[in-house]
Amino acid sequence: MSKNEENFWEQKIYAKGKHLNRYPYDSVVSFIYNYYPKEKERRNIGIVEIGCGAGNNMWFCAKEGFNVAGVDISETAISYAKNRLYKDNLNGDLRVGNFKKLPWEKETYDLGIDRCSTVCVGSEEQRIAIKEMHRILKKGGLFFYNGYSCEHTSAASSDKRKLESVKGVRKGSLDDIESISYLSEEQVNQLFANQWEIISMKLVNEIERVEKSKMINSEWRVIAKKL
Repeated sequence: MSKNEENFWEQKIYAKGKHLNRYPYDSVVSFIYNYYPKEKERRNIGIVEIGCGAGNNMWFCAKEGFNVAGVDISETAISYAKNRLYKDNLNGDLRVGNFKKLPWEKETYDLGIDRCSTVCVGSEEQRIAIKEMHRILKKGGLFFYNGYSCEHTSAASSDKRKLESVKGVRKGSLDDIESISYLSEEQVNQLFANQWEIISMKLVNEIERVEKSKMINSEWRVIAKKL
C-alpha cells in the first residue's frame, strides 16, 4: 500500500468518521458459525482479520468467545476498535500495520478473514497479503476472502476493469473509495492457485431495481483451505 493510499484511509475515511461500522457483516457471521472447529473450545480458536477497520467483525468474534486479532493501516480505526473492545471488557490483539508483513508468527490462527480489504491495494500487494495469510494460518486453516467482481456497477464506471487497482469510480456503492480491484473468476482462481484448496466460491449479486438505472453490488465470497 502506497503512502497516498495509507493517507487516504486514515485522513479521508476513518479520521472523518466514515466506515466506522458497529456490527459484523452477515457473510462473516455465516463463515464463522459454519466453519469454526467445533471440537475445540472457542477460547482456543484463533481468528485473524486483515484490514479489520473499526473492528466490527472482531468485536463480534470476541463477544462469541473466540481469540481474536486484527490489523489495519489506520491508527484511527485501530484506536476505535480497541476502545470498543475495552468498553465491553473484551480482549483482542489489534495492531496498526501493513498487509505485506503481518505481525504474527507462522501457523498461529485457525481462521482468517479478508472482508473486501485487499481489494483496496494493487495486484502484487494483494498476492503478498494472501501469501502472508497463508503463512499465519495453521495447516488446514480456513480463509474467508470477500472481494468485488467486475460485474459491480462501480467497476463499470471505472477507468478500467482488471486486477490492478483502478481509480475514477463515479457511481455505485463504492464511489467514495479511492481505488478498488475488481476480479473475474479467473483472477480469483489465480490468487489461490498455490498452496490453497478452494472449497467454496460464490458470486453474489444484489440488484437494486427501484432506481432508474439498476445498480449491481457484485461480490466474490471464497473459502479456501491452507494446504
